[in-house]
Amino acid sequence: MVVRTLVEYPVKLTGITDGDRDIEQTVVLRAYSDNPSVTGDLHAVYTSGYRTGWLKFTPQTPGVANISVYAIDSENDSTGVTFKVKAYSSLNNTPKVNNISDFSVLNNAGLQVLKLHGISDGDNNTQTLTITAVSSDPAIIPDPEVIYNQGDTVAELRFTPASGQHGKVTITLTLADDGGTAENDGNKTTIQTFTIESLVPPVTEYEIDLNDPNVLSLFSPENNGVTYFLAVVDTMGEKALRITFKDKWTYGGIWLQLPLELDLSGMPVVSYEVFSKDKSTWHWNYF
Repeated sequence: MVVRTLVEYPVKLTGITDGDRDIEQTVVLRAYSDNPSVTGDLHAVYTSGYRTGWLKFTPQTPGVANISVYAIDSENDSTGVTFKVKAYSSLNNTPKVNNISDFSVLNNAGLQVLKLHGISDGDNNTQTLTITAVSSDPAIIPDPEVIYNQGDTVAELRFTPASGQHGKVTITLTLADDGGTAENDGNKTTIQTFTIESLVPPVTEYEIDLNDPNVLSLFSPENNGVTYFLAVVDTMGEKALRITFKDKWTYGGIWLQLPLELDLSGMPVVSYEVFSKDKSTWHWNYF
């Protein structure tokens, strides 16, 4: 635990019990330091019967100490934990940057520019920051170029997705400062990761090939309890999908799972023909 001198630190203690299922005992907490000149006085705050308590202390001088906390029941049985404290007269804070959300991009989109906001060294911009971005798969998205001027609160990541490639890539963004010393716990870095998914551009038209032996796997029932049978048959010299519903249905639906993503922004129409035994052919456009 890294702390700064002359600042009070509350440490939450959890999972406190007397360890007995059959009887309830009084439990007290005791805390000890092997270097009181560093930690100062230790104050254990706890009410018997509760599962949580607090340890409060204010470090007095720089240095290293081990703090041990014991839970002691009324039969004088005890369980303890020990943790290390490193105290400094000042601390070098970690660099900061706003969170970056995952997003997607088409693999033919060309140069992309991602804005980074909320950048600082954590210490009033008195230090030099080094910002890097690394891709987990440069074959899909190369390592982004970082554009940053020292002291600014914004930066840019620039990258061009690889044409013809697709998939998810993790970008690791690292901010490192240079203001660390032996007296303030050294240089600090902040690492943030986010995902970019490179997508194949959607097609603008697609015709379902009923000669494909796997074409029936694209269809599924809309509602539970609907029993139907599908077959590809020859109708009027062309292949057609025959849908037979079991029993009588006022309405029954079939889902079509398109194998490709379609871009219908230019013409949002899906066309199909319906053949009936006792009526002429209908041609429907579904908008």
